[in-house]
Amino acid sequence: MVNVTNSSIEPAAFGFGRVSTGVDGLDDILKGGFTRGRLHLIEGSAGTGKTTMAVQFLLEGARSGESGLYITLSENRIELIALLDSHGWPRDQFRIYELDVVGGIDEREGDYTFFNPAEIELAGMSKLLRDEIETAKPVRVVFDSLSELRLLARDPLRFRREILRLKSYLLGASCTVLLLDGKSSEDQHLQLHSAVSTVIKIEQTTTDYGSNQRNLVVSKMRASDFKSGRHDFRLMRGGIKIFPRLSHSDDFIVNPIVSATLRQVFSTGLNELDVMLAGGFRIGSCNIIEGRGGTGKSSLAANYAFSMATRGQKVAIFLFDEGATSYLERSKSIGLDLSEFINQDVISIRHLDPAEISPGEFANLALRFSADGFSTMIIDSLNGFISAMPSEKFLMLQMQELVNHLDKLGAILVVIADVHQQRQQSNISSADLSFLAEVVVETGNYQLAGATEKYIKVKKNRSGAMDPFAHEFKVSSKGVSIGLPLIAEVPFAASAMTYSGGVNSGSSIAYDKEQLS
Repeated sequence: MVNVTNSSIEPAAFGFGRVSTGVDGLDDILKGGFTRGRLHLIEGSAGTGKTTMAVQFLLEGARSGESGLYITLSENRIELIALLDSHGWPRDQFRIYELDVVGGIDEREGDYTFFNPAEIELAGMSKLLRDEIETAKPVRVVFDSLSELRLLARDPLRFRREILRLKSYLLGASCTVLLLDGKSSEDQHLQLHSAVSTVIKIEQTTTDYGSNQRNLVVSKMRASDFKSGRHDFRLMRGGIKIFPRLSHSDDFIVNPIVSATLRQVFSTGLNELDVMLAGGFRIGSCNIIEGRGGTGKSSLAANYAFSMATRGQKVAIFLFDEGATSYLERSKSIGLDLSEFINQDVISIRHLDPAEISPGEFANLALRFSADGFSTMIIDSLNGFISAMPSEKFLMLQMQELVNHLDKLGAILVVIADVHQQRQQSNISSADLSFLAEVVVETGNYQLAGATEKYIKVKKNRSGAMDPFAHEFKVSSKGVSIGLPLIAEVPFAASAMTYSGGVNSGSSIAYDKEQLS
């Protein structure tokens, strides 16, 4: 048995305040932690992380000087110690008690004659439990698990009666208790939920590809507010890390510049694009750069990041489609050496695996960068971000909340989108997100005398005037550049147009109708 020195604390010393859960993100969801001196239920199927969460609860108590007791009917001491070792946690921070009801009672009671076997077993369990509580005098208790207790009771009414007895005794001993339970029928859930103060449901979803996605829902917290909805979390070495769902009601400091009537405008790094946009990108705005693959979208975004970093503005680049090394090499090939800014912590490049990261984790990551002073976020690309989402409706809600939060924080968001991949994905597209965007810039290709040329145009600028024409767009070893407008002398409905202005004046150009419209 693992032991720790326990101190006796009288019940009178307790009020119904809050105790930290010890789980990163859960205190935020519960608006302060578990209510002290009450029963709290964590339910979920095997492998979802219930035991890990319970151990973190006891370890947090040890850090606060509160003695802990882990009462187990399912996991044995060796398995729990293996769990502690796997996370690098110390072994001696709380007491482990294996409640061997079947072996311990059957040997003493012998054959059952007049009494119901369940009554004898439950009575024996209660006595063993009381003896251990009186010996250890714990402040925090974990009971693992109620599934075994339910089997011992053999009857729903007897099970509920035993839960109420357990509740009365543990709360009389001034304990804050976590009850762990597997999935059971709805009727069994209702019987149990009414007896506890908090109900946390943990779920694990198997995806078609990639790692399993885990999330939790707080379905009840008596006499207290909490953050509702599904919250993604990750189970890793060191414990569970929860990523609270973004909400309009979240409290955080709003950037005072953003609250002003006129928001500061930052140059895009290209004078011609600034003219096309009547200034540039505004702080607190969402901006989409869309087009087919190979039209220069990422190069345009990298040029913007380089320009912002040159002016001392911190930029976070999140890559879903391309590795960081490849991104740096490609940027350097067009005259944008980002490595110096990375060494200075002015630019951060993170490659994220859409098969591993959850939408909630990404949103919390972006907000953490914003809190660390990164004023610009670049997502490259939206298509990779879509792959990290479980469904279309989640993507829309997640993106909307993220944009709204970054807006209040005064961050500039730039999203890269491949419209050709979006058509193939046949779910959500940049067009569906355009209502969130202040600016939509399109890049594309057109054919000129057998050669492929690039164009750029502004499709939307919510904050002001915009250039209505497509412009020449070049990406070369000398960098990114924008030329003169391509002014059509015939309607866009034609299959070929003659342009005046620019280096191609008077030339007949065939174009992609789906893009240049």
